[in-house]
Amino acid sequence: MFTYLVHFFIGAIAAGVISLGFAWLSDDLAGSFSWAFLIVAMACGLGALYISGWITPAVLAIYLGVNVWEWWQTK
Repeated sequence: MFTYLVHFFIGAIAAGVISLGFAWLSDDLAGSFSWAFLIVAMACGLGALYISGWITPAVLAIYLGVNVWEWWQTK
């Protein structure tokens, strides 16, 4: 359970920073709140618990890549 909580909070904080960063880059800070960070955090926690601890950086890299791709398409 400790592994899940550690990776959940790491995933939640990192995904929140990524979401806020790209909202700031897109000038969309007054827009709707994204709950994607919670899904990413659960994926990090469950992946670390059942697969490997290395799943957390992989999930965060995929989430970062998706945000970069979305931001790049709107430019």
